[in-house]
Amino acid sequence: MTAQCTAITNAMSSKGYDSARLAKQTGLTTDRIDAILSGSSKPSQQEFKSIGNVLGISSDASHVAQVSA
Repeated sequence: MTAQCTAITNAMSSKGYDSARLAKQTGLTTDRIDAILSGSSKPSQQEFKSIGNVLGISSDASHVAQVSA
C-alpha cells in the first residue's frame, strides 16, 4: 500500500467512513474508491483533490497520476 493509500485509509478510519460513503460524497464509484485504496490504481489529481476535500487531507501532487488533457 502506498503512503497516499495509507493516508486515505487512516483518514477514512478516523472519520468513520467506508468506501460507499466516500464514493457518495466524492461522486466516484465504490469500485473506483476500492481500486485507489488497494493501490491497484492511482487517483487522478482531481480524484485525490475530491477525496482530500472530503477527508481533510492533502498531498504533494507529484504522487498522483497525471491526467491527459
